[in-house]
Amino acid sequence: LFTTPGKGIVDYDYFLDLLQQYQYEGGFILHGIRSEEEIPGCVAFMREKISQIKPGTASADVSAHDRKTLSGPTLS
Repeated sequence: LFTTPGKGIVDYDYFLDLLQQYQYEGGFILHGIRSEEEIPGCVAFMREKISQIKPGTASADVSAHDRKTLSGPTLS
């Protein structure tokens, strides 16, 4: 069952750490939103999480193996 960001079990700190390790600079898609009233809270949650990221603070370098595993065959 999908739920809105900040209310489910997704570890956004870990997720954003991985994105930083890969130097991702693209956008995000928020899903699991069931009504328009939930959008401001979801956006606020993600903005707060993103604001806590400090440049160059990814927990570990990404190994070549991890890069292949996470990227998939078409992106390696």
